[in-house]
Amino acid sequence: MVRRAVTGILDMHNYNFFKKVKSLPGVKLIKYDVSPYDILRRSDIVFTVSGTTAYQAGLLGIPAITFCPMFFGGLSSVHCCTNIIALRPLVYELLANFKRDYQADCRFMEKLMRNSYAALWDNPKRSPQVLDENNLKKLHKAFINVINAEGGVAAPEASPAQKVPVEQC
Repeated sequence: MVRRAVTGILDMHNYNFFKKVKSLPGVKLIKYDVSPYDILRRSDIVFTVSGTTAYQAGLLGIPAITFCPMFFGGLSSVHCCTNIIALRPLVYELLANFKRDYQADCRFMEKLMRNSYAALWDNPKRSPQVLDENNLKKLHKAFINVINAEGGVAAPEASPAQKVPVEQC
């Protein structure tokens, strides 16, 4: 039985939407200023269509289910379920037998670092520094590198500080 679960909401809705959601059995709305990590640490499993919540849960080693493939699906605790019939057995399996695979998580993080760029990509209203000239140059270089890559993403090699042997993770 699921004691605690977190679900992501796709985008902003009006007040009536939230009133209806709040009236559902077992649903509790949480204020926007509560840390998502505080909520995740108290969760047994996370469900989201494709949200960052599953990525955060995966980094914390908390089982998460997305309903479409995501780049962070390489984390051992993140699972994609596109077949509704398979959802129930997957949930039961994760709640009963999940064991975090630190080796797989380290391999995922190493790949992520190899395919990352030193630029900020965010909403400029939230992070105005995105529009700084130096950041825009970095973003431009990253986009050009990806566009010109043959057979996939051509990210710069990770710096020695970013290369962490799996055994040390």
